[in-house]
Amino acid sequence: MGSWGTSIFANDTACDVRGMYEELLCYGHTPEDAEQQVLQELEMDIDDPENDPDAWLALAATEWRCGRKLSEDVRKVALTLIDQPASSELWETEKQKVNRRKALDRLREQLNAPLPRPKRLKPLPVIHSPWNVGDVVALRLPENDKYPVLSGKYALILITEIRTCKVSRYAPADRTEDIPYFSTYYWWGDDLSQCSEIIAQASFAALRKRSVDTDICASPQMLFQPFQLQYDEMDLYAKHPVVGHVNMADIASVRSQYQYDCSYGLSEMATLLSIQHWLTHAEPVSLSIGQERR
Repeated sequence: MGSWGTSIFANDTACDVRGMYEELLCYGHTPEDAEQQVLQELEMDIDDPENDPDAWLALAATEWRCGRKLSEDVRKVALTLIDQPASSELWETEKQKVNRRKALDRLREQLNAPLPRPKRLKPLPVIHSPWNVGDVVALRLPENDKYPVLSGKYALILITEIRTCKVSRYAPADRTEDIPYFSTYYWWGDDLSQCSEIIAQASFAALRKRSVDTDICASPQMLFQPFQLQYDEMDLYAKHPVVGHVNMADIASVRSQYQYDCSYGLSEMATLLSIQHWLTHAEPVSLSIGQERR
């Protein structure tokens, strides 16, 4: 379990509980059904809540905040856990213990108070790709002192695959999103008039490893839904959304031989920074369009 703070939802387990419960409510489940499904999927044992305290505290907090119904069983378990001493394994410093106790005390006050007004929950958006497999998209890289040679330059990506899946496993079958997978051309620059030549060369960035620097990781609040960009980022795509189209005989060869990734799960900034990383650390590998690599 990843943990990054002392608040109730500053760990992966708590965030999973909150997301699962709220998604179930969004797609028509009753509070009782949502609670039971969370308990079952996460294998939460009401007779042994100390085995997964973060999940129980998060479930109680989420039920209260959603304002539909707070299960008395969940409430009692959470209050029992709140009254236990803070774990010394997680909270080593005195400051951490004090902050954790404050978070638990705030939760106790909530669970003993009347439910708030029902929280408005929005279903996840249905997103369809404006691009097709084989389209080449120009992305303006962010200003970045770490990679000054690439800072503010354009990069080119080839859309190699678009996967369509449900926005949530709890959503109806017709609520889908398109997830783009792409390869990065080994090129960067200011002059997009060169794009036809770059595309014809078909030189891609191939990584030695699939991981990238940890400094590109996005905060949960910056989760990037494909093509659902922030308004201030739309101008990055408005000028040159598609600069060319490659008719490949077998585009699977690009997917199998070169590094490709999908932008789902990363913020827009993190996606661009990862491309900067690829271009800086990768070795270019060429592929003749429509021909097998030798």
